[in-house]
Amino acid sequence: MKLRNLTRHNVNVNAWTTSLDHGVLRRTVTIPPDPGGPAFVRFEDKRGHVLPVCGDWNVDVYVRDYYSISGVPAAEPGVFLVVSSPVASHPSLAGRKDILIPNRIVKDQAGRIVGCESFKPGPGTIA
Repeated sequence: MKLRNLTRHNVNVNAWTTSLDHGVLRRTVTIPPDPGGPAFVRFEDKRGHVLPVCGDWNVDVYVRDYYSISGVPAAEPGVFLVVSSPVASHPSLAGRKDILIPNRIVKDQAGRIVGCESFKPGPGTIA
């Protein structure tokens, strides 16, 4: 299996393996951005509904209006694509079974994202 990172940043993921001598071994694996470039999606969030709460108080409910997506190659056997959540949620990728999204985000003490503990399947991927 091959992973292609279609984000703009290195993806640092916690990986593990087992060893008869040492049990479970863990290390961070860095997946650099794909040389073909990142995947992009263009969208705009628009107010779709107003939800009344607590008497006269209202909450806006926004809907995502997608325009375009680019940089996502055709599916290849044995290749999974690591993309951002906005890219994965684009309607044109709903049937794709090769999409992975960083999951269980790891942050440093300053709150910056430094990696993830795992991946989760995209909307069309069967886990």
